[in-house]
Amino acid sequence: MKKLLLALCVAVVAVMFSIGTAAARPADGDGPPPQMPKPAEPEKPHKGKPEAPAPEANNQLQPYPGSDFFHNGQNSAIVTNMGKRLVEVGCSRYQVGPSPQWSDADRNSYKCWQEKLGYSGGDADGIPGPASWNALHVPHV
Repeated sequence: MKKLLLALCVAVVAVMFSIGTAAARPADGDGPPPQMPKPAEPEKPHKGKPEAPAPEANNQLQPYPGSDFFHNGQNSAIVTNMGKRLVEVGCSRYQVGPSPQWSDADRNSYKCWQEKLGYSGGDADGIPGPASWNALHVPHV
């Protein structure tokens, strides 16, 4: 009796699998095969949208300045605008508020943003990467 029940379960699962996979892909000649999701790139899996509205047009967004830009001693309005966006999306780790001087508060706030996007470990190090930067929508200086 157990063998019969096991065989029946295997048959049901096989039918369900064939129905599910047949519905998920077109028959030959019906079009291109479905797109497989791309594997997540390190530091780049955007899993959510910013909670605060972003600037309207792309020409109003600050281009990614490169990871070398973000270091102690950097003083720029870009850092201030980034910090303001981090505050808007709920990732402030500032005691006073964003300023033009890159600091540990900026790094910790940006790390919060990276974690909010789903990054972890070394991918959430607080140094902006191109994908997380573009997702933040920093206004152009």
